[in-house]
Amino acid sequence: MKIDFTQVKQNIQSMVHSLSEYNISHRPHVKPHKNVELAKLQIESGAIGITCATLTELEVMAKGGIENILLAMPLVGEDQWNRLLDILRHYNFTFITLVDSEIGLKGLSQIGEKLNQPINVLVDIDSGGHREGIQREETVEFVKKVISNKWLHFKGLFTYYGHIYAYPINQHPEKAKEEATILLEQKQKLEAEGITVEILSGGSTVSSIYPNELSGITESRAGNFIFYDMNAVHLGIADISQCALRIVAKIISIPIKGKATIDAGSKAMTTDQPIKGNEYGYVVNNPELMIVKLNEEHGFVEYDPEKVDVKIGDIVEIIPNHACVVPNLYNQVFLFEDNRLVRSINVDARGRNYY
Repeated sequence: MKIDFTQVKQNIQSMVHSLSEYNISHRPHVKPHKNVELAKLQIESGAIGITCATLTELEVMAKGGIENILLAMPLVGEDQWNRLLDILRHYNFTFITLVDSEIGLKGLSQIGEKLNQPINVLVDIDSGGHREGIQREETVEFVKKVISNKWLHFKGLFTYYGHIYAYPINQHPEKAKEEATILLEQKQKLEAEGITVEILSGGSTVSSIYPNELSGITESRAGNFIFYDMNAVHLGIADISQCALRIVAKIISIPIKGKATIDAGSKAMTTDQPIKGNEYGYVVNNPELMIVKLNEEHGFVEYDPEKVDVKIGDIVEIIPNHACVVPNLYNQVFLFEDNRLVRSINVDARGRNYY
Protein backbone atom coordinates (compact mmCIF):
# COMPACT_ATOMS: atom_id res chain seq x y z
CA MET A 1 0.00 0.00 0.00
CA LYS A 2 1.33 3.37 -1.05
CA ILE A 3 0.69 6.69 0.70
CA ASP A 4 1.45 10.12 -0.74
CA PHE A 5 2.98 11.59 2.40
CA THR A 6 3.11 15.11 0.99
CA GLN A 7 -0.63 14.99 0.33
CA VAL A 8 -1.30 13.52 3.78
CA LYS A 9 0.44 16.49 5.38
CA GLN A 10 -1.50 18.91 3.19
CA ASN A 11 -4.80 17.22 4.08
CA ILE A 12 -3.99 17.43 7.80
CA GLN A 13 -2.98 21.07 7.67
CA SER A 14 -5.98 22.04 5.57
CA MET A 15 -8.46 20.45 7.99
CA VAL A 16 -6.86 21.92 11.12
CA HIS A 17 -6.68 25.38 9.56
CA SER A 18 -10.26 25.46 8.22
CA LEU A 19 -11.70 24.30 11.54
CA SER A 20 -9.61 26.75 13.56
CA GLU A 21 -11.05 29.66 11.58
CA TYR A 22 -14.35 28.91 13.33
CA ASN A 23 -12.78 28.19 16.74
CA ILE A 24 -13.27 24.45 16.34
CA SER A 25 -10.51 22.22 17.64
CA HIS A 26 -9.57 19.04 15.87
CA ARG A 27 -9.56 15.64 17.58
CA PRO A 28 -9.18 13.28 14.59
CA HIS A 29 -10.23 9.66 14.56
CA VAL A 30 -7.11 7.53 14.09
CA LYS A 31 -8.98 4.44 12.89
CA PRO A 32 -8.29 5.31 9.22
CA HIS A 33 -4.51 5.01 9.65
CA LYS A 34 -4.01 3.22 13.02
CA ASN A 35 -0.48 4.60 13.23
CA VAL A 36 1.22 6.34 16.17
CA GLU A 37 3.52 8.42 13.95
CA LEU A 38 0.63 9.81 11.92
CA ALA A 39 -1.33 10.49 15.11
CA LYS A 40 1.62 12.46 16.47
CA LEU A 41 1.92 14.32 13.16
CA GLN A 42 -1.73 15.34 13.49
CA ILE A 43 -1.12 16.66 17.00
CA GLU A 44 2.05 18.47 15.94
CA SER A 45 -0.03 20.06 13.17
CA GLY A 46 -2.55 21.44 15.65
CA ALA A 47 -4.91 18.67 16.77
CA ILE A 48 -5.74 18.78 20.49
CA GLY A 49 -5.67 15.00 20.79
CA ILE A 50 -7.05 11.96 19.03
CA THR A 51 -10.16 9.78 18.93
CA CYS A 52 -9.99 5.98 19.16
CA ALA A 53 -12.65 3.46 18.25
CA THR A 54 -11.72 0.52 20.49
CA LEU A 55 -9.93 -0.17 23.76
CA THR A 56 -7.16 -2.09 22.04
CA GLU A 57 -6.62 0.76 19.58
CA LEU A 58 -6.52 3.16 22.53
CA GLU A 59 -3.94 1.00 24.29
CA VAL A 60 -1.62 1.11 21.28
CA MET A 61 -1.89 4.90 21.10
CA ALA A 62 -1.37 5.36 24.85
CA LYS A 63 1.66 3.08 24.78
CA GLY A 64 2.97 5.11 21.84
CA GLY A 65 2.93 8.29 23.92
CA ILE A 66 -0.25 10.04 22.81
CA GLU A 67 -1.25 12.25 25.74
CA ASN A 68 -4.91 13.09 25.07
CA ILE A 69 -7.34 10.41 23.90
CA LEU A 70 -11.11 10.17 23.51
CA LEU A 71 -12.58 6.68 23.34
CA ALA A 72 -15.68 7.08 21.17
CA MET A 73 -17.47 3.89 22.13
CA PRO A 74 -19.72 3.09 25.10
CA LEU A 75 -18.13 0.49 27.38
CA VAL A 76 -20.40 -2.22 28.75
CA GLY A 77 -19.50 -5.22 30.90
CA GLU A 78 -16.87 -6.23 33.44
CA ASP A 79 -14.47 -7.41 30.73
CA GLN A 80 -14.35 -3.99 29.08
CA TRP A 81 -14.30 -2.06 32.35
CA ASN A 82 -11.45 -4.17 33.71
CA ARG A 83 -9.49 -3.74 30.48
CA LEU A 84 -9.90 0.03 30.66
CA LEU A 85 -8.88 0.05 34.31
CA ASP A 86 -5.70 -1.83 33.44
CA ILE A 87 -4.85 0.63 30.66
CA LEU A 88 -5.44 3.67 32.85
CA ARG A 89 -3.23 2.18 35.56
CA HIS A 90 -0.36 1.49 33.16
CA TYR A 91 -0.27 4.63 31.01
CA ASN A 92 -0.33 8.31 31.90
CA PHE A 93 -2.55 10.29 29.54
CA THR A 94 -5.65 12.46 29.61
CA PHE A 95 -8.60 10.14 29.04
CA ILE A 96 -12.17 10.94 28.13
CA THR A 97 -14.96 8.67 26.96
CA LEU A 98 -18.67 8.71 26.24
CA VAL A 99 -21.64 7.25 28.04
CA ASP A 100 -25.31 6.77 27.14
CA SER A 101 -26.71 4.26 29.65
CA GLU A 102 -27.18 3.55 33.34
CA ILE A 103 -25.02 0.45 32.91
CA GLY A 104 -22.25 2.55 31.39
CA LEU A 105 -22.46 5.05 34.24
CA LYS A 106 -22.11 2.26 36.79
CA GLY A 107 -19.07 0.72 35.13
CA LEU A 108 -17.17 3.95 34.62
CA SER A 109 -17.97 5.01 38.18
CA GLN A 110 -16.44 1.77 39.46
CA ILE A 111 -13.27 2.49 37.51
CA GLY A 112 -13.08 6.03 38.87
CA GLU A 113 -13.48 4.76 42.43
CA LYS A 114 -10.74 2.15 42.01
CA LEU A 115 -8.40 4.78 40.57
CA ASN A 116 -9.52 7.32 43.17
CA GLN A 117 -9.93 9.73 40.28
CA PRO A 118 -13.13 10.72 38.44
CA ILE A 119 -13.47 9.57 34.82
CA ASN A 120 -14.01 12.34 32.25
CA VAL A 121 -17.18 11.67 30.28
CA LEU A 122 -19.18 13.09 27.41
CA VAL A 123 -22.87 12.26 27.25
CA ASP A 124 -23.69 10.76 23.87
CA ILE A 125 -26.73 12.25 22.11
CA ASP A 126 -28.57 10.39 19.35
CA SER A 127 -28.68 12.90 16.50
CA GLY A 128 -30.96 10.77 14.34
CA GLY A 129 -28.79 7.94 13.09
CA HIS A 130 -29.85 5.71 16.01
CA ARG A 131 -26.41 4.12 16.29
CA GLU A 132 -26.11 5.02 19.96
CA GLY A 133 -26.87 7.85 22.37
CA ILE A 134 -29.69 9.02 24.60
CA GLN A 135 -32.69 10.82 23.16
CA ARG A 136 -32.63 14.60 23.34
CA GLU A 137 -35.54 14.87 25.75
CA GLU A 138 -33.53 12.78 28.24
CA THR A 139 -30.44 15.00 28.23
CA VAL A 140 -30.98 17.09 31.34
CA GLU A 141 -32.06 14.18 33.55
CA PHE A 142 -29.21 11.96 32.36
CA VAL A 143 -26.52 14.64 32.75
CA LYS A 144 -27.73 15.31 36.29
CA LYS A 145 -27.11 11.64 37.07
CA VAL A 146 -23.57 12.00 35.78
CA ILE A 147 -22.95 15.11 37.83
CA SER A 148 -24.33 13.52 40.99
CA ASN A 149 -21.76 10.72 40.75
CA LYS A 150 -18.53 11.71 42.53
CA TRP A 151 -16.47 9.32 40.35
CA LEU A 152 -17.56 10.86 37.04
CA HIS A 153 -16.59 14.26 35.66
CA PHE A 154 -19.07 15.64 33.16
CA LYS A 155 -17.19 17.42 30.38
CA GLY A 156 -19.82 17.92 27.71
CA LEU A 157 -21.84 16.40 24.88
CA PHE A 158 -21.02 14.08 22.00
CA THR A 159 -22.86 13.11 18.83
CA TYR A 160 -22.15 11.29 15.59
CA TYR A 161 -24.19 12.52 12.64
CA GLY A 162 -23.03 9.73 10.35
CA HIS A 163 -26.26 9.63 8.38
CA ILE A 164 -25.13 12.80 6.62
CA TYR A 165 -23.56 10.43 4.07
CA ALA A 166 -27.03 9.34 2.98
CA TYR A 167 -28.10 12.81 1.89
CA PRO A 168 -27.50 14.47 -1.50
CA ILE A 169 -24.46 16.70 -1.73
CA ASN A 170 -26.50 19.89 -1.89
CA GLN A 171 -27.99 19.09 1.52
CA HIS A 172 -24.67 18.58 3.32
CA PRO A 173 -24.29 22.19 4.52
CA GLU A 174 -27.84 22.11 5.90
CA LYS A 175 -27.20 18.78 7.65
CA ALA A 176 -23.89 20.00 9.09
CA LYS A 177 -25.79 22.96 10.53
CA GLU A 178 -28.37 20.57 11.97
CA GLU A 179 -25.62 18.54 13.64
CA ALA A 180 -24.24 21.63 15.37
CA THR A 181 -27.71 22.85 16.29
CA ILE A 182 -28.53 19.59 18.08
CA LEU A 183 -25.50 19.98 20.33
CA LEU A 184 -25.99 23.70 20.86
CA GLU A 185 -29.65 23.32 21.80
CA GLN A 186 -28.81 20.61 24.35
CA LYS A 187 -26.06 22.80 25.76
CA GLN A 188 -28.53 25.67 26.13
CA LYS A 189 -30.95 23.44 28.05
CA LEU A 190 -28.21 22.35 30.42
CA GLU A 191 -26.92 25.87 30.98
CA ALA A 192 -30.45 26.94 31.87
CA GLU A 193 -30.16 24.41 34.71
CA GLY A 194 -26.86 25.92 35.80
CA ILE A 195 -24.77 23.10 34.29
CA THR A 196 -21.48 24.01 32.61
CA VAL A 197 -20.85 22.37 29.24
CA GLU A 198 -17.20 22.56 28.23
CA ILE A 199 -17.09 20.30 25.18
CA LEU A 200 -19.39 19.84 22.19
CA SER A 201 -17.87 16.99 20.17
CA GLY A 202 -19.12 16.22 16.66
CA GLY A 203 -18.00 16.54 13.08
CA SER A 204 -17.43 13.88 10.44
CA THR A 205 -15.20 14.51 7.43
CA VAL A 206 -18.28 15.43 5.39
CA SER A 207 -19.69 17.95 7.84
CA SER A 208 -16.24 19.35 8.66
CA ILE A 209 -15.84 20.46 5.07
CA TYR A 210 -18.39 23.11 6.11
CA PRO A 211 -16.86 24.45 9.35
CA ASN A 212 -18.96 27.61 9.11
CA GLU A 213 -22.07 25.43 9.49
CA LEU A 214 -20.53 23.62 12.48
CA SER A 215 -19.74 26.90 14.20
CA GLY A 216 -20.45 26.62 17.90
CA ILE A 217 -19.21 23.08 18.48
CA THR A 218 -15.83 22.89 20.20
CA GLU A 219 -14.23 19.94 18.43
CA SER A 220 -14.49 17.87 15.26
CA ARG A 221 -13.52 14.21 15.08
CA ALA A 222 -13.11 14.08 11.28
CA GLY A 223 -10.85 11.17 10.32
CA ASN A 224 -11.27 10.01 6.72
CA PHE A 225 -9.90 13.31 5.37
CA ILE A 226 -6.31 12.22 6.04
CA PHE A 227 -6.47 9.91 3.00
CA TYR A 228 -9.85 10.62 1.37
CA ASP A 229 -11.11 7.99 -1.11
CA MET A 230 -13.44 7.50 -4.04
CA ASN A 231 -16.52 7.88 -1.87
CA ALA A 232 -15.21 11.30 -0.81
CA VAL A 233 -14.74 12.14 -4.49
CA HIS A 234 -18.29 10.96 -5.29
CA LEU A 235 -19.59 13.07 -2.40
CA GLY A 236 -17.88 16.12 -3.86
CA ILE A 237 -15.75 16.82 -0.78
CA ALA A 238 -12.42 15.89 -2.38
CA ASP A 239 -10.87 15.48 -5.78
CA ILE A 240 -8.62 12.74 -7.10
CA SER A 241 -5.45 14.69 -6.32
CA GLN A 242 -6.34 14.78 -2.62
CA CYS A 243 -6.66 11.00 -2.36
CA ALA A 244 -3.41 10.03 -0.66
CA LEU A 245 -3.81 6.26 -0.33
CA ARG A 246 -3.22 3.87 -3.22
CA ILE A 247 -3.30 0.09 -3.42
CA VAL A 248 -0.57 -1.05 -5.78
CA ALA A 249 -1.36 -4.20 -7.78
CA LYS A 250 -0.18 -6.00 -10.90
CA ILE A 251 -1.87 -7.42 -13.99
CA ILE A 252 -1.15 -11.15 -13.63
CA SER A 253 -3.38 -12.63 -16.31
CA ILE A 254 -5.34 -11.72 -19.44
CA PRO A 255 -7.61 -14.72 -20.13
CA ILE A 256 -9.28 -13.02 -23.08
CA LYS A 257 -9.10 -9.57 -24.63
CA GLY A 258 -10.98 -7.06 -22.57
CA LYS A 259 -10.65 -9.01 -19.34
CA ALA A 260 -7.66 -9.04 -17.02
CA THR A 261 -6.86 -10.15 -13.49
CA ILE A 262 -4.91 -8.27 -10.83
CA ASP A 263 -3.22 -9.73 -7.75
CA ALA A 264 -5.37 -7.74 -5.32
CA GLY A 265 -8.79 -8.85 -4.14
CA SER A 266 -11.09 -8.38 -1.19
CA LYS A 267 -8.26 -9.05 1.26
CA ALA A 268 -6.33 -6.13 -0.21
CA MET A 269 -9.13 -3.65 -0.91
CA THR A 270 -12.26 -4.87 0.98
CA THR A 271 -15.60 -5.19 -0.76
CA ASP A 272 -16.91 -1.80 0.36
CA GLN A 273 -19.23 -0.48 -2.32
CA PRO A 274 -18.96 2.95 -3.91
CA ILE A 275 -21.56 5.65 -3.35
CA LYS A 276 -21.80 5.91 -7.15
CA GLY A 277 -21.32 3.12 -9.67
CA ASN A 278 -20.36 -0.51 -9.08
CA GLU A 279 -16.57 -0.54 -9.33
CA TYR A 280 -14.20 -1.64 -6.60
CA GLY A 281 -11.99 1.43 -6.63
CA TYR A 282 -10.54 3.70 -9.29
CA VAL A 283 -7.42 2.83 -11.28
CA VAL A 284 -5.81 6.23 -11.14
CA ASN A 285 -2.94 5.54 -13.54
CA ASN A 286 -5.25 3.91 -16.10
CA PRO A 287 -8.88 5.03 -15.65
CA GLU A 288 -10.02 2.93 -18.64
CA LEU A 289 -9.66 -0.16 -16.44
CA MET A 290 -12.72 -1.06 -14.39
CA ILE A 291 -12.48 -3.38 -11.38
CA VAL A 292 -15.82 -5.17 -11.55
CA LYS A 293 -15.45 -8.11 -9.16
CA LEU A 294 -13.25 -9.33 -6.33
CA ASN A 295 -12.30 -12.74 -5.05
CA GLU A 296 -10.13 -13.00 -1.97
CA GLU A 297 -6.79 -12.55 -3.77
CA HIS A 298 -7.91 -11.63 -7.28
CA GLY A 299 -9.47 -8.59 -8.85
CA PHE A 300 -11.44 -8.89 -12.10
CA VAL A 301 -10.77 -6.05 -14.54
CA GLU A 302 -12.68 -5.16 -17.67
CA TYR A 303 -11.56 -2.76 -20.39
CA ASP A 304 -12.05 -1.93 -24.06
CA PRO A 305 -9.10 -3.48 -25.94
CA GLU A 306 -9.72 -1.05 -28.81
CA LYS A 307 -9.01 1.90 -26.50
CA VAL A 308 -6.33 0.71 -24.14
CA ASP A 309 -3.36 -1.63 -24.36
CA VAL A 310 -3.02 -3.86 -21.30
CA LYS A 311 -0.07 -6.18 -20.71
CA ILE A 312 0.71 -8.83 -18.14
CA GLY A 313 3.04 -7.26 -15.62
CA ASP A 314 1.51 -3.78 -15.82
CA ILE A 315 1.33 -2.02 -12.46
CA VAL A 316 -1.94 -0.39 -11.45
CA GLU A 317 -2.56 2.07 -8.60
CA ILE A 318 -6.03 1.94 -7.11
CA ILE A 319 -7.83 4.52 -5.00
CA PRO A 320 -10.20 2.47 -2.84
CA ASN A 321 -13.87 3.22 -2.37
CA HIS A 322 -13.39 3.48 1.39
CA ALA A 323 -9.86 4.21 2.62
CA CYS A 324 -10.54 3.88 6.36
CA VAL A 325 -10.75 0.09 6.26
CA VAL A 326 -7.72 -0.54 4.05
CA PRO A 327 -4.66 0.07 6.30
CA ASN A 328 -6.10 -2.44 8.77
CA LEU A 329 -5.41 -5.10 6.11
CA TYR A 330 -1.66 -4.42 6.01
CA ASN A 331 1.26 -4.81 8.43
CA GLN A 332 3.05 -1.81 6.97
CA VAL A 333 2.51 0.97 4.46
CA PHE A 334 4.99 2.83 2.29
CA LEU A 335 5.34 6.60 2.37
CA PHE A 336 6.18 8.38 -0.89
CA GLU A 337 7.12 11.99 -1.59
CA ASP A 338 7.51 13.25 -5.17
CA ASN A 339 6.81 9.65 -6.22
CA ARG A 340 9.94 8.48 -4.40
CA LEU A 341 9.88 5.98 -1.56
CA VAL A 342 10.76 7.70 1.73
CA ARG A 343 10.29 4.84 4.19
CA SER A 344 7.80 2.33 5.47
CA ILE A 345 5.82 2.59 8.70
CA ASN A 346 4.00 -0.09 10.64
CA VAL A 347 0.24 -0.12 11.01
CA ASP A 348 0.63 -0.12 14.79
CA ALA A 349 -2.98 -0.83 15.69
CA ARG A 350 -3.68 -3.28 12.89
CA GLY A 351 -6.27 -5.80 14.04
CA ARG A 352 -7.01 -3.83 17.21
CA ASN A 353 -10.69 -3.84 16.34
CA TYR A 354 -11.93 -5.43 19.55
CA TYR A 355 -12.02 -4.81 23.28
